[in-house]
Amino acid sequence: MIKPSKQSQTHHLEQLKAIVSRHQGATQAGLICHLNPVITGWCQYYSTVVSKAAFASMSYHLFGRLLRWAKHRYPNLNSHQIVSRYWLVNKESGWVFQTREGLKLRGHPETPIRRHVKIKTSRSPYDGDWLYWGKRLRNYPGLSPWKANLLKQQNGKCAHCHLHFFSEDLTEVHHHDGNHHHSSYQNLRLWHRHCHDQIHATETEPTIGIPDTEPSWRGAG
Repeated sequence: MIKPSKQSQTHHLEQLKAIVSRHQGATQAGLICHLNPVITGWCQYYSTVVSKAAFASMSYHLFGRLLRWAKHRYPNLNSHQIVSRYWLVNKESGWVFQTREGLKLRGHPETPIRRHVKIKTSRSPYDGDWLYWGKRLRNYPGLSPWKANLLKQQNGKCAHCHLHFFSEDLTEVHHHDGNHHHSSYQNLRLWHRHCHDQIHATETEPTIGIPDTEPSWRGAG
């Protein structure tokens, strides 16, 4: 079983310790903003291996460091007052280091463990299966980056009928709010073309969308 190495865990804790030490005089929000990117990056790197115990250990050690940080700022407060102020435990928010405005520290255990799935021996990038490779690769010939990202976000399912796509299906990018000039990912959905056509069947003008370019090529033998 592959786990985060002791050296990597020690280095990560040293990073967190240095950040907390450098921000003894900073606000809680400022400290959280400096810690979150480091925690997120380290956890994402190890999110595909056996990291649950390591994440719990990192969270435990960071809590102790943050508790010392809080007591340093308010030496006259007792522990109950400290955790009520910085963890909001009396607000029924759980033991989460957070501000009263809602900014929260990202906890290590929040990162889900997703096992890396090996590529099947029968698969080849030249087989033209845009559905399979679009979910695995950042770029795939003939499949736009927009559709590849939406395909991953939707776990290979149509956002309208919620059925799985098949490699022979035609697709359309649908603008959720109807504004074709609003093309942020939050406003886009990947649909089956027939689902898209059914919704827009009564429109007098053709729907403007991202061109459908599912790959139809096949690699040379």
